[in-house]
Amino acid sequence: MKRLPAILFILFASYLRAQVNLVPNSSFEVINAAYDSVTSGCGLVTGGFISFYNQVPPWDSPSDGSPDPLNICANSSNAGIPFNSWGYQLPHNGNGFGGLAFYLPVGYSYREYIQVRLDSTLVINRKYCINFYVNLSDSSRYAVNNIGLYLSNSHIYQPMDSVLNFTPQINDTNIISDTANWTLISGQYTAFGGEQYILIGNFFSDAFTNKLNKNGNLNAAYYYIDDVSVIYCDPSEVDEVANSNEEVLISPNPATNEIMLTSNQKLKTIHIYNVLGEEVLKLERIANKEKAIDISTWNAGVYFVEVETEKGIVRKKLVKE
Repeated sequence: MKRLPAILFILFASYLRAQVNLVPNSSFEVINAAYDSVTSGCGLVTGGFISFYNQVPPWDSPSDGSPDPLNICANSSNAGIPFNSWGYQLPHNGNGFGGLAFYLPVGYSYREYIQVRLDSTLVINRKYCINFYVNLSDSSRYAVNNIGLYLSNSHIYQPMDSVLNFTPQINDTNIISDTANWTLISGQYTAFGGEQYILIGNFFSDAFTNKLNKNGNLNAAYYYIDDVSVIYCDPSEVDEVANSNEEVLISPNPATNEIMLTSNQKLKTIHIYNVLGEEVLKLERIANKEKAIDISTWNAGVYFVEVETEKGIVRKKLVKE
């Protein structure tokens, strides 16, 4: 398979680095089944501090609460997917996800959190795109707002299952009540520098948490968590790279089904590469000023378009949604 020329690939290297997710085990796929359970097909245990600690490495909990690992391999147990102790849900991606209580009416602000150390420390003044998906469990009696993520310079430990007194940099103020579909929580964050850990949970007390009553039998707001990402996304790192003043337009961009390449000069060749540098399309001897390309079957992501015209070579970035 033909790959992107080395010089061009180097020019795009900063963009490729920007797409690296700094969150290890970001969709809770890697599990440690060392803690056996008679009810679990792959050794996952729910309902105790050991639930996350050492079961979905390197994730853990900052307190003695009981966030829970769930996986398809345990499909016949309380830790299973799609059926488990809290309802029915398929993963947003892969075979696993986590579960934790964001609200529990026990007379004080009971909270559960999960945390993990990032693969690299955030760099001062760099902008990061942060995303994760949540889904309210079927059994929850409550839905709440203030589902957030906090970036920390150090590992956090708190022995009590109470609210952590931090201000989350990413926080959704809407009550998330969807039990069928995954809801994306996202935001951008400019690093102060030195941030190494992320925590997910509800960082607001009961008095500052809005609640919606549901019909579940679990006296809590219990959510599933999946696909957590922290990605360097400074716009200055994703500019188009071109070695010609010749203008070539791609429309629409981003695109879903079809793109149109147009130029005021005749197009000669078109090469399109994925982010691995692999050539996914090659068109030659076009001899027209425009060309429609069907991309409906391509995977979502970023592609690099190299167009040769009568006056030179132009390189563009294409986003497939």
